[in-house]
Amino acid sequence: MLQRSYCEKYCPFMTNPYAKDYVEELSSSGRKRVLGAALLVGFVLYSIVLVFATHLPNVNTIVRIQGFDKVLHCAAYGCQATLAIGVLCVAGRASFRNIIILVAALACFGGLDEITQPRFGRQAEFLDWVADCVGIALGVYFGRCFFLFVRALKNRKTPPS
Repeated sequence: MLQRSYCEKYCPFMTNPYAKDYVEELSSSGRKRVLGAALLVGFVLYSIVLVFATHLPNVNTIVRIQGFDKVLHCAAYGCQATLAIGVLCVAGRASFRNIIILVAALACFGGLDEITQPRFGRQAEFLDWVADCVGIALGVYFGRCFFLFVRALKNRKTPPS
């Protein structure tokens, strides 16, 4: 009787003809974990910075265009929503239900942010919150589209040469 080699005995995937696919799958899942963790840390840090930035006393800025602060609110919350939807997409949890919950939670976060601003010498405005919600919707939409596009590229079959 032939004795199996050490590699065959303790590393069965090394002799498997599909070992390359197995190793690629493992490294892909490791990359997904790292990307998911990075997006989650980025989301949390960005949210903390966003709260501090929106609660600082009014600072005179160079830009004095009427309503420009609404554009800033929209962009700031759009970035936050893009990070959040990225976490859901990478984790494979971007179902319709979870996306609705995410949008509602971020809208509540924006509302709470607006409501607490007067305690710090800022002015709470309903239209700022509306701009936050528009940014959240756009961020979730474009973030989801981006991750669907990336997944489609990854899954596309290459034509034979």
